[in-house]
Amino acid sequence: MHCNIQKPTYSRILPILLVCLSGNVYAAISDYCETTFVDGATAHGNGKIEIGNSPTIYNNPDGLLAASNEKEIERLNCDGFGACQISNTPTEPLNLGDFIESANDENDVDVDSSSVTIGGTSGPYKGNNFGTINVNNGGTLTFSGEYSQYLIKEINVLENGNNATLNLTPGDYYIEEIETYENTIINIVGSGDVRIFLRDHSDFEGNTRININGNVGQLLICPLYTSDSAD
Repeated sequence: MHCNIQKPTYSRILPILLVCLSGNVYAAISDYCETTFVDGATAHGNGKIEIGNSPTIYNNPDGLLAASNEKEIERLNCDGFGACQISNTPTEPLNLGDFIESANDENDVDVDSSSVTIGGTSGPYKGNNFGTINVNNGGTLTFSGEYSQYLIKEINVLENGNNATLNLTPGDYYIEEIETYENTIINIVGSGDVRIFLRDHSDFEGNTRININGNVGQLLICPLYTSDSAD
């Protein structure tokens, strides 16, 4: 789903279902549901849905995706409909306001093969502003539910980070960049909605599984501001 509010050039598809939320923080999200978040992947203006590997979109209403341009769309499967196709009708862009950057981009976190919780009111990783978060092989990173907003410079599941896990509690996550690799699992923990706003190019690679067993209505991933935001 492409939510670029500046230059509608192109974005790349994420191998998950991105859906419309009722939303509390941004009324604009619900206002644009019927025109912007109509499919599991969309693009506005001249935006492009570009496919890498062979991902699958689940629970799409049909085999069409709202966009006017594509690259290798035949590699994308719309579950129950076969290979996805574009509708040649792009969506409308969202205006979500300014991206909020972390006020403490030197507050770095390293997660080894253990389990680390960040965002509490005490302990070594308190607060909701962070710099670079690195997650290594077998590491589990959990965000505390004590905050409903997190501001992060970068999240890296390192290339040797097979089987790493990220647990996201309900709230808004402003992240400049995300890079995930082989067999990363991203869970939604709790009954609320998770909204991830990305400023820069981000990659979800190597069989990254996002909210795979969860309620699709709990998750929004929205690339912002750059012309090449998510892959």
